[in-house]
Amino acid sequence: MILKQRMKQRSPRLIFLSRLAMDIMIALQTFAGSSDYTLPSRYDSDMPLRRATLNRLLTLTSRLAQKEGESLPELA
Repeated sequence: MILKQRMKQRSPRLIFLSRLAMDIMIALQTFAGSSDYTLPSRYDSDMPLRRATLNRLLTLTSRLAQKEGESLPELA
């Protein structure tokens, strides 16, 4: 659920995920351990992963996929 404080609308929204997306979320939460964040900071699990870190990860993943001849959709 996305809380109303995070939305432009005034009411919370339920977001339905595919089974694969749910499996990925469960795996990420398992790796996060006791952190409140699905993607915690590497050095402080009480802080979320920084945007710059996630952007760098996505950029490197995209470059590696292109190098190996795979195509990924643009992440804009």
